[in-house]
Amino acid sequence: MPSDQYVAVPGSEREPMPGATISGTCDPNEKVQVTVVVRPQPLGKKVKPLAELIASGARLTRTQYARRYGADSKDVEKVREFARRYGLEVTSVNLGARSVKLTGTAAACSQAFQVELNMYQGPEATYRGRVGLGERMARHHRLDQPGQAG
Repeated sequence: MPSDQYVAVPGSEREPMPGATISGTCDPNEKVQVTVVVRPQPLGKKVKPLAELIASGARLTRTQYARRYGADSKDVEKVREFARRYGLEVTSVNLGARSVKLTGTAAACSQAFQVELNMYQGPEATYRGRVGLGERMARHHRLDQPGQAG
């Protein structure tokens, strides 16, 4: 994906945790997990918008939900191609949640998503993170550690 096709995702700005400061750069060989959330597939002609379905009290199985409101497999394939291009591994796909988990080194993730990962020292913890507009795909994804606010 050429850099001119990267876009900042609204709401993706990050600030350090209160009282945290950069304590160093992230080890480029450290394993990092990223969750990419892709857009929902277009609604079929006979499919109610999700808000209407919820308001009506109707219920769906997980399979029905994934088929109607989940990710489009074509979008997931584009994420797979993106991952291959940057040496990342697809470790799980959940069409219903519209999520694709990728794993790779911090260096590969930094290059793929055009971010700089740093280590932060806070009052209660040391953590890996980034600040500013770092999320640079057309969908939301996380580069911070599990348990950090996304």
